[in-house]
Amino acid sequence: MMFGNSIIGHLSLVEQFRRIIETERFAQAYLLCGPAGVGQFHFALEFARAVNCRESQGEADCRCLSCQKLLRYNHPDIRIFMPLPFEIMRLFDKKDNEVFYQQVNNLILQRIEKPYESLEYPKMSSLSIEIVRWIKREAQVSPVEGKKKIIILDRIEEMSLPAANAFLKILEEPLNDVFFILITSQLSSLIPTIISRCQIYQFRRLDLEAERQIAAKLIKKTCSPFLLSLSRGSIERLLKLLSDEDLPQLRSTVLQGIGHFVEGDPGGIVEWGEKMQSFFSQHRTINPWQSFCSILLFFYYDIFSALTLLDNEHFQNQDFKEELTLFSKKTELSVVIEAMIQIQRVQQALQQNIQPGIAFYFLLSKLSMIHLRRMNDATV
Repeated sequence: MMFGNSIIGHLSLVEQFRRIIETERFAQAYLLCGPAGVGQFHFALEFARAVNCRESQGEADCRCLSCQKLLRYNHPDIRIFMPLPFEIMRLFDKKDNEVFYQQVNNLILQRIEKPYESLEYPKMSSLSIEIVRWIKREAQVSPVEGKKKIIILDRIEEMSLPAANAFLKILEEPLNDVFFILITSQLSSLIPTIISRCQIYQFRRLDLEAERQIAAKLIKKTCSPFLLSLSRGSIERLLKLLSDEDLPQLRSTVLQGIGHFVEGDPGGIVEWGEKMQSFFSQHRTINPWQSFCSILLFFYYDIFSALTLLDNEHFQNQDFKEELTLFSKKTELSVVIEAMIQIQRVQQALQQNIQPGIAFYFLLSKLSMIHLRRMNDATV
């Protein structure tokens, strides 16, 4: 019976934390960092559960009282803090805080039940100095039922500077039987003195197999290779893509554009460019410009696969296999490779905050030139 059998992926980290539990040599603070939605919060919950488990070091199906209390969020020795909606934080200073604590508990229960999804509200507060004072009060209380008092701070990058300085003082004071688990997707946003007080563990993006297993467990169905690739190893992003009603239309529209490119149809390309701009102004696809580039790149990758005689059963876009195979017969490998290079350059530019409209028309002109040049060379 060992810690980690309910965690998919992150095998080396599971092994490291398993040794920590077995030796009971706990640090004062652990910093779990990495891309959003890859499992840091779930990992933190499982680690806390295993440390205070009464029977089996946190086996997935453990029914001990300690494990059940964590799942209901009424364990006195495991506390969770995270940014809260402003409408709830406004209740914090009221004389009657019962409503505040009840609403906070409800939100944390939602987070526990859906550990791969961050809570999102129109207006979120930071982790304020008032919350840090609350954390300090919790840290000063010795464990009641478990081996350790464990305090989890989710999205620690949202901590205000005064709050961060106040929290640093807590970390600088030795605390018996208490440790912290800090979670962030933006390590560079933390003040260096907090980082220096923590043991740092870097989480990587999930590989396709781990992501497939987690998705099957959460949504009870198999995800397409395209969606798994587009999610870039983040379960949070994958779940958002699954709920994105505009994504199928975006894919179909992008595919139409590739058809105009390979046919060498300038009028169709211009019309398609206008259609894409209209789509982005009217729809709310998740990260629309990056999604557009990723979809375009995956389509070209499948055309590349068809041209190089790879097994097209491994196409990312199985639902468009027939169309993409046809496109591969109307273009050349060098054209596809050059197109993929240009798409990747635009993706990098978008990450550096270039204006999306400029990036789109730059890419449109580059892909047009690449394909039309090929058509002109073929007629010479």
